[in-house]
Amino acid sequence: MNQATEFSYVLVVKKDCPTCALIEPVIEQLADRFNTDLSVYVQDDISFPAAPIPIDDTSLEYSYTKNIEIVPTLIRLTRGAEEESRIYGWDRKQWQEFTGIEDLGQQLTEFKPGCGSKTQDPGMDE
Repeated sequence: MNQATEFSYVLVVKKDCPTCALIEPVIEQLADRFNTDLSVYVQDDISFPAAPIPIDDTSLEYSYTKNIEIVPTLIRLTRGAEEESRIYGWDRKQWQEFTGIEDLGQQLTEFKPGCGSKTQDPGMDE
């Protein structure tokens, strides 16, 4: 069984994060590969990314539930919807291994650290 059928993925991003903006082409690649097995939650601007249709997390409910501290965060889920593992920031080799997509993000820089999640903003924990 390959990773495309064995797992589903959840990506948490915010438009205001330069790393998230950098990986927008990667988000499109993931959407093309995983289709309905990819959910993208957006913390600030639901017009981002262009594809796939993002899920509004401006309330940060999902981000708090999943303890998102850094964006982008990519979570791999088992078919039973249990979290198997997660990665964050952008490390091309790590993302390629994590998703099983050998050419993922080939056109991008090799590494860029993530940004603080909106859950980490002052006063947000209230």
